[in-house]
Amino acid sequence: WALDNTNQSVYKINRSTGATSQTITVGNDPTDMEFDGTFLWVKNDTDQSLTRIAISDGSTETIDLSATLSGTGPITFDGVQLWIVDGSTLYGYNIAQASVEHSVTLSASNYDDAIFDGSYVWVSNSTYVDKVSVGRGQGYSLPTYPRGIMLYGNDDQYHCIYFDSAGAIQDSASLVNCQ
Repeated sequence: WALDNTNQSVYKINRSTGATSQTITVGNDPTDMEFDGTFLWVKNDTDQSLTRIAISDGSTETIDLSATLSGTGPITFDGVQLWIVDGSTLYGYNIAQASVEHSVTLSASNYDDAIFDGSYVWVSNSTYVDKVSVGRGQGYSLPTYPRGIMLYGNDDQYHCIYFDSAGAIQDSASLVNCQ
């Protein structure tokens, strides 16, 4: 599966040949997609909508979220909810109930990425990384630095994750390489 922002399309790619086997039209300015095990979900930023694509047959449904969404941002899936970053808010969209059920205010806006690690949704931009507990509503906001990223681990300690001079990833309790 490949997302084409310019042509507002999602392409199903044949694994063995590499050729496009299906072209599916989605909304305006599609910027991110996630898979829930049955459907591909595409966030359409200009429309403030989601396009749900059934991978079995390519059929689509568009969900208008313009009453809730106003900006742009990434999405991620936690097994129950599709988490949608919109400006400085993280929304939890329950796919079974087809409704926005949660919202969390983030520390900044213009986030570039979102990922779910099994317990937390992590969202990041060039300045911040926010860690949001999707079950308990608590989280952390940490600055990022040009040489590394500072994370708060489940061991209740800060970690500096960075690339050393040989290009290997390092995890250090010293925050020197993250400043």
